[in-house]
Amino acid sequence: MCFMDSDHFMRHVLKKGFSHCYVIERQEFIYQIYDPTRNGLNVYMPPCDAGHPLVENMMKLDANMRVLKVTVQIRSEALILKPKPLTCVTVAENIMGVCFGMLRGYTPYGFYKLLMRKKHPNLVSVRELWLEQ
Repeated sequence: MCFMDSDHFMRHVLKKGFSHCYVIERQEFIYQIYDPTRNGLNVYMPPCDAGHPLVENMMKLDANMRVLKVTVQIRSEALILKPKPLTCVTVAENIMGVCFGMLRGYTPYGFYKLLMRKKHPNLVSVRELWLEQ
């Protein structure tokens, strides 16, 4: 789960470093990137295998990026999708299989804080990744 600044019309009212979020999923052999924008959901498959240090390289390119390594185990009884405005946060929630309710985690920073609290039945572990200096 990646959090960063993005150039869009709501940037000035959101916390610095948390104006956009997107999901990088490491699958068995590849990475899949889900980046929701106001133009739609961009889905990328970078030209590298799952053994490549993709996230670390992305963090080197953008020193202000905050990355959480989130492990989920989907329990269908724990996922109740609620109607919310379509934002990068709600798309990321649906991709990861977590939903914190209508008024919780509405902004990328609010979502970050909720993930760090690890209080959803589908969350197995959450930890922030840091670059080795």
